[in-house]
Amino acid sequence: MEVSFDQGFVFLGGGLDDSTGVAILAAITFDKEMQLVSSCQVGPSDMNCVYSMRRLKEGNILFCGGYRSIAVMLFDEINKAFYTMCNVEGVMQDQISDLRFFEGSLFCISPA
Repeated sequence: MEVSFDQGFVFLGGGLDDSTGVAILAAITFDKEMQLVSSCQVGPSDMNCVYSMRRLKEGNILFCGGYRSIAVMLFDEINKAFYTMCNVEGVMQDQISDLRFFEGSLFCISPA
């Protein structure tokens, strides 16, 4: 879970609860209404689930860690839509359980 740059939205990641292994990203208003404003499929077909997420502090660019992959997504607050910036496959041998920024680099943590 991450909060948007202006703190108007909450971003949640996960996966569909079925055998398809589809990773999902959603934006929900960060107020008492808590309304779903946008959702999309994330990453390559074998990503399975969004296990971890980090937002760049300068805007609404999200790094989503999945199974062996990272999807870089942009959330447009005006159009309330997600856009895929890129997918990086084969980053780790297993799920990416955490992502951290340190001195301009992105570090991935995996249980394997």
